[in-house]
Amino acid sequence: MTSGALPSGSEYLLFVTAASGVATWWSSNFSERTRLTKTFAGTGILAIVALIAMVFSA
Repeated sequence: MTSGALPSGSEYLLFVTAASGVATWWSSNFSERTRLTKTFAGTGILAIVALIAMVFSA
């Protein structure tokens, strides 16, 4: 891996992280379903942990 470059496939994890952030914000502010909010937040956390693992293992 060259300095400053992300591993291939990391774009998908970045997209999932961003989409989960928006979905978490939306469900927290416009929905009464706390389980849905926790699911979106958990998905974002898992995606960012996977991205960190991918970056440091490359």
